[in-house]
Amino acid sequence: MYGWLIGHLLGNLLMYNGPEAINEYGQFLVDLGGGLVATRFVLLVAVLVHIILTISLTLRNKASREVRYKKYTPKASTISSRWMATAGITILLFVILHLAHFTWRVLPVSDMNYTLMDGRVVHDIYTMVVAGFQDPLYSVIYILAMLGLGLHLKHGFQSLFQTLGFHGPKLTPNVKKFSVALALIITLGFISIPLSVMAGVIKPIESIATALIK
Repeated sequence: MYGWLIGHLLGNLLMYNGPEAINEYGQFLVDLGGGLVATRFVLLVAVLVHIILTISLTLRNKASREVRYKKYTPKASTISSRWMATAGITILLFVILHLAHFTWRVLPVSDMNYTLMDGRVVHDIYTMVVAGFQDPLYSVIYILAMLGLGLHLKHGFQSLFQTLGFHGPKLTPNVKKFSVALALIITLGFISIPLSVMAGVIKPIESIATALIK
């Protein structure tokens, strides 16, 4: 899932290179055919297993305490660890919304096409993204979801090492630092796109064409 997030982010950042780059990349993914389907299937299974195990672990933790705390004062846990379940549910709901917008193409603007420089007519991902993030409400929802994702990633990466038994006085602090850095890079990378659209840094195709003519 980490690998997919990083790959997805690198693809999304092609928005800064203009419509040709992101639309050509989108068509490249479509041309993968069965490879793309297989990748999505593996990712879906990984996500479902992750959700099931998380719910199971949460229920086991609650069941292990026969008497609830009178006053809960965390000593070692962090905010990101205590909000893992909530952040996970929020991310799942957002993914459904995100898929409805960008993959299932439920919006009218999602059906627009773009002609690449080699003459191929492809789906216009660039316009779809710009139009989506021009809606302030959707942009705010997206940004909040990415902040939740950041919290999830910060705790998740260091937990991965702990679960596999890789820890120690020297390794663990470095893993925690890297976990924070990775979460920040991924979160800020995703958030930069709606912010750039709303700030006018990433412009609609019509505005780009007008600027080139001038």
